[in-house]
Amino acid sequence: MGRMYQVPIPFTAQTAQIDLCELTAGAEKPCVVHEIYVAQSTEAGDAQEEHLTLKLKRAYGSVTSGSGGTAPTPVPVNPDDAASGLAAEVNNTTKLVVGSGTIVDERVYGWNVRVPMQIIFTPETRPRIKGGEKKVLELTTTPADSITIGGYVLVEEL
Repeated sequence: MGRMYQVPIPFTAQTAQIDLCELTAGAEKPCVVHEIYVAQSTEAGDAQEEHLTLKLKRAYGSVTSGSGGTAPTPVPVNPDDAASGLAAEVNNTTKLVVGSGTIVDERVYGWNVRVPMQIIFTPETRPRIKGGEKKVLELTTTPADSITIGGYVLVEEL
């Protein structure tokens, strides 16, 4: 088993479609996504309930990374582990775009914001990130009003 890292997605008010998390594996350090957790902290009642769509995408070749967010340091699950070679960006307001590379929509998720969305992948279904490639969790629905979203992605570096 490789080293495990948690990429935090800070709770931030969102009013538009964004890239919640963009992960880029190091050139010689492929990764596997074990878990995705997304929650909200502002929509509390029936009138505020929303159903949003999230998409997990694979990007490779010449693509332009998203911008407008932050670049958190992946946190080792074992505090004795070395720093990760994984690069992370979260809450990018300008989303990743294709140049002459390729973006593939791998999975689409429906999320009722009343409850957190937690996906724990089985070993056979864990999304892989090849060295130098990107995996992006995109909010593809525009929220009806401002909603504070946060969470994390748990990644194994092989």
